Parts: sequence; structure tokens; C-alpha cells
Amino acid sequence: MKSLLCFRRKAKKAEVTGKERSHELDFVESPRIPPFPTGVDVLHDCPDATVDICFVHGLSGDRNSTWTADGQSVPWPKTFLPLKLRNARILTFGYDAYVVPGSGPSANRLLDHAMSLLARLTTNRRTNNASTRPLIFVAHGLGGIVCKEAILSSRDNPELHLRGIFDYFKGIIFMGTPHKGSSMAGWARIPASAFGIVKQVNKPLLQILQTNDQFLESIHLRFLGMLREQREEGRALNVTCFAEELPVPPIGLLVTKDSAHFDGYNHITIHANHNDMTKFASMQDDGFVMVTGELIRWGKEIERSRPLLIEPPSSQPSPSSVEIGLGGPLRIGYGYGTNSIKAASANTRSFYYEDRLELPSLRDLSAECHRSLAFPEMCNQSSDIDSAVKGTCEWVNRHETYRTWAVDHHGLLCIKGKPGSGKSTLLKYAVKNHRIGDGDFFLSFFFRGLGDELLRSPLGLFRSLLHQLFSLAPRALSNLVHAFKKRCKEFGNHDEKWSWHEEELRGYLEACLYNVLETHPVWLFVDALDECGKDNAVKVVDMFKTLLNNLRSRSIGLKPFRICFSCRHYPILDLDDTFEICLEDENDKDISTFVNTQLGAFQARTGSTIPALITARASGVFLWARLVVKRVRDLELEGAGLNEIEGAVHAVPPDLRRVYRNLIPDMGPASLKLIQWICFASRPLTIDEMRWAMVIDSDSPCRSLQAYETDENYVPDTTRMERKVRTLSMGLAEVSHTGEIQFIHQSLKDFFLEDGLSVLDDNVTSAEAAIRGHFRLFKICLRYLAMEELNRPANPNSDDFALLHYASTEWMAHAARSDPEVSAYNELLASFHWPSNEVVNSWLYAYKKSELFGRPESYGVPCCTLP
Repeated sequence: MKSLLCFRRKAKKAEVTGKERSHELDFVESPRIPPFPTGVDVLHDCPDATVDICFVHGLSGDRNSTWTADGQSVPWPKTFLPLKLRNARILTFGYDAYVVPGSGPSANRLLDHAMSLLARLTTNRRTNNASTRPLIFVAHGLGGIVCKEAILSSRDNPELHLRGIFDYFKGIIFMGTPHKGSSMAGWARIPASAFGIVKQVNKPLLQILQTNDQFLESIHLRFLGMLREQREEGRALNVTCFAEELPVPPIGLLVTKDSAHFDGYNHITIHANHNDMTKFASMQDDGFVMVTGELIRWGKEIERSRPLLIEPPSSQPSPSSVEIGLGGPLRIGYGYGTNSIKAASANTRSFYYEDRLELPSLRDLSAECHRSLAFPEMCNQSSDIDSAVKGTCEWVNRHETYRTWAVDHHGLLCIKGKPGSGKSTLLKYAVKNHRIGDGDFFLSFFFRGLGDELLRSPLGLFRSLLHQLFSLAPRALSNLVHAFKKRCKEFGNHDEKWSWHEEELRGYLEACLYNVLETHPVWLFVDALDECGKDNAVKVVDMFKTLLNNLRSRSIGLKPFRICFSCRHYPILDLDDTFEICLEDENDKDISTFVNTQLGAFQARTGSTIPALITARASGVFLWARLVVKRVRDLELEGAGLNEIEGAVHAVPPDLRRVYRNLIPDMGPASLKLIQWICFASRPLTIDEMRWAMVIDSDSPCRSLQAYETDENYVPDTTRMERKVRTLSMGLAEVSHTGEIQFIHQSLKDFFLEDGLSVLDDNVTSAEAAIRGHFRLFKICLRYLAMEELNRPANPNSDDFALLHYASTEWMAHAARSDPEVSAYNELLASFHWPSNEVVNSWLYAYKKSELFGRPESYGVPCCTLP
């Protein structure tokens, strides 16, 4: 162990030295790239214009090429549109949403792009005496979301001159805008070599465009709310949504009709794919006719209302510094609310006055504070939870207890059940299908015991809920922004110098909820509370009960707050004054529907009662039924008769843990290695990472990846690798929707950590099994880092070094948790010719490469224009 500690100190010192000489490790030469066309450009000016039309491109497009047809050199808004709209000034806005090889990445995220559009368009209109001119947007893909956020930011902006965009906004045409997200996570993983990469997309924007992204949904709901409010006030805003009809080979439809449209507004399709729907080669193009038809109609409406739009004479002075500074009306918050600063508390008032002289910095600060709460995994919390089979879970909205809770002013509902009874699927269904009223805020969090640390801790819960509330009501979090500012000023950048702590965020969450409940009802759904651990589960439930009790005592003037959470029967929780639904008492019909759906063809062929037998023996446990259904289908494929299949069903133990234990005798050394990786890896491994994790031999002196590629255990094909994972795990592990390998249920990890690994690994204790597992993973990581190919100066492809990032960043964590005899460490280090600088240099060089590639989700994208 002393050798390892010495190694750590030397590694740290070498790392510092490496930073000082980082140029010696840089092996990618950066060619010069022309600057990206950003900002506002005037395509057509008109001295007596009655309307401004601003075009905004999407992801990986630009302000000219997005609107230029193949074979043309000039965009159609510059050539064709002025012939149809003679009184329009036509603008186009550009923002850098991707990274060109050799250039630095655009750190701008969606909020930054929206604020850039707002600021630059406002400046352009002011300098051209057009600040009060009606404004129309035409936006493609992501550009539509940028426009929505810019309009909302204008509405709620504390700077009066920036409100003009909202005040004179008349309508927007969305072209292939994914209002509800798109399946980007799936096709973004398609190998770059299949398309020929020239661009890499800004990853945070890709994450936002995924389906079910909470931030994307928040923008959409706020925009719809704004449209509704304006309509109720007598100001009807025009909206038309265009959707693509054709797929982009080989990906398919980038944005579905369902995502491109929203109810209550005109929607039209264009017979083109996502890339070509904005490129019109002639004025006879059907897409051009339809788009300009909408613009002409809106233009006529503006002309008819023109006498009401009186612009101030050009000699009128601009607002004075007093009017736009401290003396003018100041509204609190960023993107939300209209209260006067006089209504703020003393602390909040002091904070906003202090920063009033540098509001752009305040907006940046709010955005940074918002980002400090985010973490990547929170966007896909429920993606690996099975969706409800058609005809199941529908009973919950009719359940008397659920309906009573839904009308209670401050109610707590616990949906409890056995492991594998379908709690998460039911909660996912409830979240998706729960009906909420206008103005209600909807929050959710899914604990995942198989996920990263933040998905199984109260800290992750508080960060996610605050992040959601920040998107919905940033004004209510002014104290958090103030604390963020103060902490950054005292200690430096977040994550680099300091981080949020659980208890402080709990306090901010409670304070924020009190503020929000003054104006909005709140619904909160939390899944799998038991997966954050017994002590944490008890603590979170106590917090829920305390919060609700405090609200009941001061409920006058507050809106309803309702909490629903799911949990196993253990740990024992204090559920007095809590609504309860016991799932295994309610789900027999759901299990029957599931089994009959899975075995419908089998039953039709055989007339067997086996489906009914499975349902009866499942005792409310969906997972048991799922495993037995798989066994029945496998036996039928093997040619087994009905009596043999029925006997096999009767032979399956009713207890899940006994089912798992009965599978262990059929597992061998390779199965043990796979289970160790799934149980002890610091995060779930992707299938590409697991391919190398399984083939590298922790005790082999082999130093070449090329040699391992010839090993019989190396599986280069992804489909075969997926089959191998299922085979070695006896069907207990799978590849998730996000491409990571994990158990099919949390109860499996619990079983292996408590009992299963002990049996698999020579009947050692569970503590010894954990030590052995971590030591094995530690050795595999070091073996991988010592491979010859990793120490060559050539610029490699990240696909060739799939395990590099994990091995270079996590080997020390496994070393710290293994703690074997010192002699074992010495023996291992001696195999690397220790003491020498070889290990340190190899690791530093590998770490440099791993930072270049980033985590495995850093993928390239095809050369098509994305939303």
C-alpha cells in the first residue's frame, strides 16, 4: 500500500508538471477555420417597411445555407420573398451551434443563443428606427426553440428596451421545430464513419433536444401559456407549424409530426426531408407557396391594423439613463414574473439594486446558477423504465385513494409494493398521463439505484427539483442566485472550487416551494425512494411530511401541494396521515394483460392454460411473470411439450431471490467477471466499454490491444456482444436505451451484493467479494492503460480506445476500495517495472487522450442539418 500511496503522490506531481508542459502532450494540429457567420444580417432592406421578418436557422445550419437550395448561391428570402412582400425588411440571424474540427467549441447553450438573438435583434431594430415595427419570425428546427426562449425572455426582461421584441411580436412560423423533442439520442450514436463527419454538435443542445427533456418541455409550456394569456387579453398572436414528410436516410424522420405540431394552431406538412424543407429552388415550389402564403396573410393583417401602430418621431430622445436605470420600473427575476422591486424582501431588493448597473452579468449569473444544478443523467431518469403495456396501469386514475389524494389540498401518497411489482412503470404512467390544470407546476424525480451517484441520493433529488423550478419560476430562487454569486466571488467557479451540499439545497428547495405555492399549485412525483438507501429514504419522507404539515398550518392563501412517491415495503417508513396504495393488491389484471400479450400466439396455437397459471403464481410480481414468460418461450422454441412447460412453471420458486439463486450454478468465470463489472463499476459501462472490459485479462502480461483483438473472447460485433451479455448473465442483464449495460432490475444488484457474488466467488463473504471485485477492476484498468497503442503519438480514433476514459479516471477509485495485501500491490506494480516513470507517464498520456475524447457519449453527428 505504501508503494501505491507513493505512486499517487508522484502521479499528482507529474500531473501538475504535465499541465505546465501541456503543449508537449497536444497531438492534434488545428487548421485555420473561417469565422462562423453570427449575428443579424439584412437580406433585404425597405425604407418604408411595415414589418420585419427574421429568419433563424437550426442546429448545424447557418444564417444563409439553411435557406439556400442546391444549385443556388443566394438564399430565397433574399431573391424570391421581396417579390411577394414588398413592404417587408428581411433579416437573418446566425449562431454557432456546432464545433468545426480545429476550432474551439461554442460554449453557448440555448439560453445564451436566445439572449444573443434578443440583444442583437433589438440593437439592429433600434439603430434602424424600427423598434416599434411589427416583427415575424421564421425558424427552422432548434431555431424555433431559440425564438421561443428569446420571446419569453423579452417579455420578462428587466431592461425596458429589450421588451420591444415581445411587445411588437406578431407571429412565428415553425419549420420542423421539435417542440416535444426528437429521438436524437438514438441516431446521434450512429457511427460517424457511416456519414462522413465534418461537424460535431454542441452536446448540451443535443441533450435539450431529446424527447422528454424537462427544460425543453418547460420552454414549450411557458410559450403556450404566454400565447393563451395574450389571447385572453385580446392580442391574438399568429403561429403556424410546418412538418417534414420525408425521412433523412438512413436516420428517418428527424422531427415527427407530433413533435413539430401543437394543438390549437395551424399545422401544415412539406413534401421534403428535414434538411430540404427550408430550401426552395423556385417561386413555384409548393413549400415556398405555403410559407409565403402565411406571411402574406399576416402581412395583410398588420396593414389593416397599421393606423393603430403610431411610431414616435425620430427626433424623440431615447430613454434616459434614469428611465432604464435605477429610477425606472424594475421587475424581479430572469424570465419570470412582473412584480415591482418594492414587493421584494430587503435581501432580494439589495441584491437586485446591487447588480442593476450590470444586468447582462446578472442574466449570465442566473444562467450559470441554473446550470450548476444540472447533471446529465437527470434528463434520462425514466428512459430505462419499461413503459406500460397497452391496457395496463389505467386503473390508477380511477382508484379511490388516488382520486382522494388528487383533490386533497396538501396530500402525501405512497405507492408501495414488492420488488419487481411494477412500481416504477406505474409511476412513469402516472407522470405521463396525470391531468393538471392551467398554471399547475409538475415536478418529478426517479431514483435509480443502478445509475450514477446523483440518481441515488437526496442531493440529486434536490438539484433536479430546483433545476426544474428554476426553469418554471426563476424569480422564486433569487436567494439561491444570491448565494451562488457570493460563493463564486469568495471561492471561484462552481465545480472547480466548490459544490452544492445536500442540506443547503434542501433549505433553498423548501423556501422556493413556499414562494411558488403563493401563485401555483405543485404536483411532485418521486419514484423508487428505497433506492436511495434506508436512512436517506426515511429522511426524505420526514422532509415531505414536515413540509406538508407546515403548509397545512399556514395554508391560507397558498395553492395545493401534492406529493406521490413509490417505495418497497422495506425500509419501514412512518406513513401516518399518508394515503397508501399497495400495488400487489391491485395489479393482477395488469399482469394477466401482460402475460396474455406476450404469450397470445402461444395460447392461440396450444389452447393452453399456462398464461393463467403464470398470472396466478406471480403473486403481484411483474418481474417474476416476465422471467417465467421468457422461460416458457425458450422452452417452446426448444420443442418442449405442454406438460414439460407446465412443469417448468411449477418448478420456478415464488420468491425472486430463490429464482436468482437457482441461476447461479449455470454461471461460470466469465459470468462472474461480467457481474463484477455491473456491480462495482463507478458508473454503468457502455457496450463498447464492456467489450474491452471483458476481454482484458487482469493477470495477463499481454501489452497489445491488437493481440487481444485476436483473442477468442473478443466480440467485435455489437449484436453478438448484446447476446453475450444476456447469455453470461442468464438474461439478468441487458443493454439499456442509452446503450449502457445494467441489470434488468434493482433487486438483482441487491441480491448479488448481499448473497450472489459470495456464492459465485468461492463462497467468500460479501465484504471479501466486494474487495476482490474492486481489485480485479483496478488491475484491468491498469493493464489497459499500459497497452502499447495508447503510448503512440499518432492521433487515434476514440472508437479504438473505448475503455480509455473509464480506465484513466476510475482506476484509483477501485484501488481505494480493494485494499488487498500490500504484497499484491507490489506484485502488480512490479509487472510494470516499478519503480520507474513508465506507469506515471503512461497514465498521464492516456489521461490526456481521454480528456480529448471525453466520456463515451461524446459522439459525432452526420453531415445533415439537425433540428
